[in-house]
Amino acid sequence: MTGQPRQGRPAGTSQPGARAKVWFVGAGPGAADLLTLRAAAVIAAADVVIWASSLVQADVLEHARPGARLVDSAALPLEDVRALYERALAEGLVVARIHSGDPALWGAVQEQRELCDELGLPHETVPGVSAYSAVAATMAVFLSAARSGQLQAELLAGGYPPDTPVLVAHRVTWPGELIAECTVGTLAETVRARKLWKHTLFLIGPALAASGTRSHLYHPGHFHGHRRAQPEARQELRTADAALREAGP
Repeated sequence: MTGQPRQGRPAGTSQPGARAKVWFVGAGPGAADLLTLRAAAVIAAADVVIWASSLVQADVLEHARPGARLVDSAALPLEDVRALYERALAEGLVVARIHSGDPALWGAVQEQRELCDELGLPHETVPGVSAYSAVAATMAVFLSAARSGQLQAELLAGGYPPDTPVLVAHRVTWPGELIAECTVGTLAETVRARKLWKHTLFLIGPALAASGTRSHLYHPGHFHGHRRAQPEARQELRTADAALREAGP
């Protein structure tokens, strides 16, 4: 469920009877300026900002207001986070719980939502820009750098030819980001040579090597509600489409 920060009294102002709340905030792929406007506003208004230094870049905390309590959850079990939520409920505090990328993808949010429900603590989610959106996506594989050999073997067993292009994206939009091109057949050795084991995303598919193509959308032979097709260009598109159908997959 998504929503907007409350209007009127700033969410970060604690007063007797203030409505406690937890916002699960997507921090985006890394860069602090890739948060959504809503995410930045929620963090700026929060009394408590919980973030994981192992997953979220510290620059994101620049959005927090002076005086906000900053809690690094990298070493905290859920039980310790529960104590923070219990305090928020008791004192009427607003919490911004920052997750990397989009909370719906590879974020341990469900168990925290259930915890909030158990405590009777209202909560909402602010979607974030997923890490795969920071690079051009085809098939995206998360959380596999530490098992690159297994990933390579499964891709080959699943029918991907060894020469299928792969893009290895490490900490995209972070300072010192790394982008490496390889193939399914060289994926494991590429990862191992660079000693990558976390914060790494794989994009896989023949589209990564595509070039020399043109979309129909802006072709003069394509028509839609705002533009008529040029007759000669329209015939050109039809001829090209027919040739593709004859060539098969």
